[in-house]
Amino acid sequence: METIVKKIKERQNDFFSVLKNVRDELDNLYQSYYKLKIEAHSKMYDFLTHSEVEILKDKSVKSGRFFKTISPELTEYYLLKTYNRTKYLKDYYVTKNIEIYQQYLTYKNEFDKYDEILKYLSETYNKVIDTFINSLDFYLINFKTENQGFLILSQNEIYEKYVNVQKLANTLGVNPNDVANINCKYKTYVFVNVEGVDIELYHSDLSCNNMSISIEFGVNRDEFNRKWGDGLKIGENTYYC
Repeated sequence: METIVKKIKERQNDFFSVLKNVRDELDNLYQSYYKLKIEAHSKMYDFLTHSEVEILKDKSVKSGRFFKTISPELTEYYLLKTYNRTKYLKDYYVTKNIEIYQQYLTYKNEFDKYDEILKYLSETYNKVIDTFINSLDFYLINFKTENQGFLILSQNEIYEKYVNVQKLANTLGVNPNDVANINCKYKTYVFVNVEGVDIELYHSDLSCNNMSISIEFGVNRDEFNRKWGDGLKIGENTYYC
């Protein structure tokens, strides 16, 4: 068992280093803009907290009163309400609210700018990582213990709920036919034997879960057969329910 696991880990070490470097660079860039977004958010809410706005109680422009809000969310609500309802009127109180609203927009626009940048970086992050993952002809395995881990799948594979059978076969050094049933939509266990080591591949029911493949080396196949001997099978190495 140690031999096959060691081979897989040695093969993917350099690729994992590249993946980690790419992730770290993107993470650092994301965190930089996230900090700017938080600062912009703080400025916006500080402005709202210390602004006095006119509350319009009905359709009469002069029926409200000025107050210093204790809730930035409430200030934002009344500013938007006033602006939408009376932006074409010239009353002093309404004009004051609109002036405050325009000042508020300068803060909000800055916040929205960083928010859009972060959304773009999130999309870019996934595309860059997926491009790297898809460039390999085998799957990287994220080991959680010495002998157990998860395949690193692309976003498309995760959400479209499939794996590349040839790529999986390359990962383990087996025939594609040996792992062809891994894309079964039900809760699925696929067993292969490599260098005398039984390997278990598993994913949960795909009707209510995204694709995630766990892999464990050195499982007790006989014990599993005793538990699932009367269960549903596809061929000799796949169990599903």
